[in-house]
Amino acid sequence: MNTTDRHSPRLTGRAAIGASATSGLALGLTQPGGHLGPLSLVCLVPLLGAFHARRGSERLLLGGLAGAIGTAVSVGGTGSVALASYFDLGGVALGLAWLLSLLVLGALPVALFSLLVGDPTRTDSRPAFIGVGSAWVLGEAFRQALFPGAWLSLANSLTTTPELLQSASLVGPLGVSFWIAGANGLIHRAVIGPRRRPPITGLLVLVTALGSHAVWSSLADGPAGTVRVAGESGPAPGAIRVALVQSGLDSRDRDAIRSDRESRNRLVRLTRSAGPVDLVVWPESSFRSVWPFNHPLLEEAPLGISFGHLLFGAPWVESLPARDALGVAGILVDADLQLRARHQKSRLLPFAETPRLKRFPGLLTKPGMAAYAAAEDAHPLDLGIAHPGVLLCYEILLPDLARKLVGDGADLLVNLSNESWLGSGTHGPDQMLAASVLRAIEERRPVLRST
Repeated sequence: MNTTDRHSPRLTGRAAIGASATSGLALGLTQPGGHLGPLSLVCLVPLLGAFHARRGSERLLLGGLAGAIGTAVSVGGTGSVALASYFDLGGVALGLAWLLSLLVLGALPVALFSLLVGDPTRTDSRPAFIGVGSAWVLGEAFRQALFPGAWLSLANSLTTTPELLQSASLVGPLGVSFWIAGANGLIHRAVIGPRRRPPITGLLVLVTALGSHAVWSSLADGPAGTVRVAGESGPAPGAIRVALVQSGLDSRDRDAIRSDRESRNRLVRLTRSAGPVDLVVWPESSFRSVWPFNHPLLEEAPLGISFGHLLFGAPWVESLPARDALGVAGILVDADLQLRARHQKSRLLPFAETPRLKRFPGLLTKPGMAAYAAAEDAHPLDLGIAHPGVLLCYEILLPDLARKLVGDGADLLVNLSNESWLGSGTHGPDQMLAASVLRAIEERRPVLRST
C-alpha cells in the first residue's frame, strides 16, 4: 500500500453515492440561476473522492448519477417547459423526453469524464490538474457533439463574476472549463494529502495568473470591447443610440397574441417612448407571418420617432415558390421601412427547427406548407455607422459563430430571441444571458439583446 492509499481510504458504496449526489447538486447550483457560481471551484471534489480505488464501470455509474442530478437541478424545469412548448408533449411522452434530455445533457458527458479521469488520488498535483481538466473538457466536447451549444458548461458558472472570466478572451469557454475542473483536481489533492504543498502552490499560481489577466483586461483601452457610459455632456465619439424593445408577451399563450397586427401595435407603442435613435431592435418573434407578407404591417404603422434602422426577427422566404427555403431571419429595414439586409439563421435548433413541414400564416404555397432551411453562411450587417453581427436565439450559444462574425468585421453582436418558450420561472433565460456574457468577454464586443 503506497502513501496515497493510506491517506485516502476507499469510500463505502453508500458514501460514494452520497458524494456523487453532492457533486451533482453542487454542479447544478453553480449554473446560471443557481446563484452559487464560485462553488464550481469545488463542486467536483466529492465526486473525485468517490473515484478512489474504484473500477471504471463504478466510476461510470457515479459520474452518470452526478451528471443527471446536476442537469435536473440546473435545466430540468427549462427542459420540461421547452419540450412541452416546442413539441406539444405531455404525459408519459413528456416524461420520457425529459429523462432522455437528462441522459444526453448530463449523465453521458459526466460519465465519460468519470471514465477518462481514472483515480485522481494516484497522481501528483500537476498530472491531477491536467488530467481532471482534460477529462472534463472532453466530456463537454462530447455533450456539444450530441447537442451543439454551450449548455451546462462549467464556464457558465462564473458569468455572475465576470472578473474571473477574463481568460475566456484567450482560451474560450472550453479553456475556462479546463482550468475550473483542474482547480477542482488541485483542491482535491490538497484535501487528501499527503503532500499538500504542491497543489496549494499550484492554486496560488493559477489565482495569480487569472487575477493578473483580469486587472490587465480592466485597464486595457481601445474601441474593441470597450463600453463607455454616455455622460451629461452627450455620447462619446463613435457611440450609437440604440433602443432595445421587447413586448413581454408569452408566445405559449395563444390568446395573448391573436394577430400580428396586435403584436406590431404593442412594439410600436413601446418604441415611440424611446426618442430619436440610430438603431431600433425588436425580438426574434416580432411577426409570425413571413416576409414579405409582414412588410405592409410595418408600413401601416410608422414608428413615430426619428431612427436610422430597425432590426427585427420574423420568418423569411427567398422566393415565394420556394417551399423548402423557409428561414428564421433578422430583417433590417431603413427609416423608410424598406428592406436593406437580413441575417438568416445558419444554425437551426436541434430537433425543434429540423427540416420538417410546418404551417406559417401568409405563406402562399400549395398547400400553405414550408420547411425550415439554414443559411450556408452569416455575415455582419452594414448600418454605415456600425456593423452588427446578428445571433438569432440559439445561435448565442455557439462561440464559433460569434467568432466568425467578429472576424468578418462585426463591431457589436445583437441577440434576437424569444425566451418565453423557456418559461418565466425556469433558469432558461439565465442560461441565455450567461451565454451572452461569455460571448462579450470572448470577443471583446458589446452584446445587445432583445429577447
